[in-house]
This record gives sequence, structure tokens and C-alpha cells, in this order.
Amino acid sequence: MSITEGTGKKKPRPRRSFTPEFRAEIVELCRRGDRPAGQVAKDFGLAETAVRLWASQAEPDTGEGWLHLATVIGLASRWVIGQAAADHLRAGPAADALRAACRTRRPKRPVIFRSDCECQYASREFGFLVGELGARLSPSRVSARRAIFKWAEGRYNMRRPHRSLGRRSPAEYETTLAA
Repeated sequence: MSITEGTGKKKPRPRRSFTPEFRAEIVELCRRGDRPAGQVAKDFGLAETAVRLWASQAEPDTGEGWLHLATVIGLASRWVIGQAAADHLRAGPAADALRAACRTRRPKRPVIFRSDCECQYASREFGFLVGELGARLSPSRVSARRAIFKWAEGRYNMRRPHRSLGRRSPAEYETTLAA
């Protein structure tokens, strides 16, 4: 990257856009199995995470129309513990997959459900189901940033005592330094 003259800021890279045909070609190369996704990404100068995302979002063409698959994958083992399929992209299959996962594993404590940002996971129906099952939705980046800021500014800096500061909070310590 080059630094723009006089400002000292890096010039942003131009955002690349890809046609659906190009994405389909990349997904097909990954599905063929000749090369791993990382190698396909390297060959085309793409980010490996983008290639993996495209491959995971591709719905199989059944010859009778598109089949949308919803899966729930366990974080620790990466095991598919719930799944459902439908010919539409609404909350029903996502909810069915989550119900199946809960029936399969029967969690004894609340679980955290992390999804991509597809519309079916943001629906009211899916939100009610999550509440019924006693699960929690993983926060978005924005709400996670807010929670971290609230904790840092509200608890850590203002109230949490530190041994190295004589059992005072950073705010109390800086107040005594300024006096």
C-alpha cells in the first residue's frame, strides 16, 4: 500500500467485486477436491476466508430448484448436530435445525448460538425459539464492541481495584497523581 502525500494515511485498497459466475467457478473448484480451498484462493489471489465463505454459502442445485440447507455444528468437535432443508430461505429450516440439535445433544446448561447474518436467523420466529430453548444468540460485532467498552470504562477503569495500585481503581489512582 502506498502512503498518500502529506496526510500520512494509507491509501485504501480498492474493493473488488466478483460476478456470480466467477464465484460459482471458485466454489466448483473447491468441491471438485483437486486442491484445498487455501490453494484455490492463492491461485486466484483471493483471501482464503472469502473462498471458504463462498463454498459454505453455495446451495446445491438439485435439478428441481434450489435446496437451502440449515445446519447446526458443534463448536468443539465440528460435528453436524442438527440439520434441515427446504426449498425456501425462511426461518423454518433454521429453527428445525436448532430444535434437532437440542434433541440430539440435550444440553444441560444454556448454549450460545452463533450464526451468519442471514435473514432467517434475525427473524422474530427464530428469536422466540432461541428464548424458549434457553439459548443465547452470540452478539454481533457492534454489540460486542459496546459491551467491551461498557466493561472497560464502567467497571475496569472506574471501580475495579488493582493490587499494583494499592487496591485502588485506575480512576482513583490517576486522581491522586493529578492532585
